[in-house]
Amino acid sequence: MAERTIDLRKKESAAPVASPPPRVSASRAASLSANALLMEWTAPEYEVRARGPYWLAAPLAVVTLLIIFGILTRNYFFIALIILSFGVLLMYQKRAPREISCSITEQGVHLGSRLSPFSEFKSFWIFDTPGMRELSLETKKALRPYLRIPLGTTQKAELQETLQKFLPEAEHQESMIDRIARAL
Repeated sequence: MAERTIDLRKKESAAPVASPPPRVSASRAASLSANALLMEWTAPEYEVRARGPYWLAAPLAVVTLLIIFGILTRNYFFIALIILSFGVLLMYQKRAPREISCSITEQGVHLGSRLSPFSEFKSFWIFDTPGMRELSLETKKALRPYLRIPLGTTQKAELQETLQKFLPEAEHQESMIDRIARAL
């Protein structure tokens, strides 16, 4: 025990105790070696669109009407909620999109550090139009039936060839919610 005690009164520097190398579990090491990277890309979280000087007029008009309604009904919590929501809208409008790291391995699709195995998906489709370049993965989940991943500058043919090894390709339709979100 004395060999691990450091006397701080001594002027000579004590040799630092070497820390043991980080341990990687055998299962994690096996998955890392067996998990061959097939494709990798980064893309912005969403497409930045140029907005005119009056883009804020419509949301501001709606907020004003809702605040007037809140005053008339004396619902001050509702007014605070509307003002807070409008503030969040402005905050997100000023925020630049984050870069998302995406990759496809033999295990599944990686979004950042999250792995979605191919067993969670039914099919895939690639939307490649001027306003929309996304990979759409149909999931087996009822609440979130589609996972949309931006493609950035990834080549459609290469991605299609890679994914066909693991999933069937089936045309997906853009939902009404997706269209509304894209318009907003």
